[in-house]
Amino acid sequence: IYVSKVESPADAIHFNRLILEDDPNDAEALGALDGLFQQTEDDAALVDVLARRIDLSDDVPHRIALSFRLGALFEQQPETMARAIDVYARVRSDIDPTDLRAHAALERLYGQLNDHAPLVEVLLDHAEQVEAPDTQIELLLRAARHQEVGLEQASQAVETYRQILEIDA
Repeated sequence: IYVSKVESPADAIHFNRLILEDDPNDAEALGALDGLFQQTEDDAALVDVLARRIDLSDDVPHRIALSFRLGALFEQQPETMARAIDVYARVRSDIDPTDLRAHAALERLYGQLNDHAPLVEVLLDHAEQVEAPDTQIELLLRAARHQEVGLEQASQAVETYRQILEIDA
């Protein structure tokens, strides 16, 4: 709103914020601000707008797409990596537990942080979500290695290796 009628992004931002003061759930104003904050590279304001749009949307694919944009913003700074993990974990737990991209993002981030316990949990869950035996085996192998080496939980690793043998049988 007002984006195409005013030349200044600052004016368009101002007008859309006024609309939100009147109606904090105005999807058009939030969408306009999303684009404007991207254009002006105001990541702090964009984070707020994306979070609000995620909360207001009833459309699962749209919520997931917005969540991945938000997670990517958080991933840009090491000090907000935990917030990126929270965003992807929310996709996995609250929005769509079968979204394999959320699993992959969490695997990548937990791996970067060498945070073995949540990494194992995500790998095991991911293995349950996929149907291809080769992919299941690969995920379970990775989980077992982290259980054995990273967490020093040999008995859990043995159980995971047994799961692999059952798949391969």
